[in-house]
Amino acid sequence: MPTFLALLLTAIRNRQKTQCYDKLSKAFTERTSQIANWCTFTTWASKQLS
Repeated sequence: MPTFLALLLTAIRNRQKTQCYDKLSKAFTERTSQIANWCTFTTWASKQLS
């Protein structure tokens, strides 16, 4: 059971990071008018791993 819990907590933590990077990406886009930035690519990569 501890292994399952560890995996679950890891998945939750990764999802939270992805959501944070998504918010950062949108904020950077609004302020700089750039289409993509490092947060955009980080969000994409994190979603690919999920």
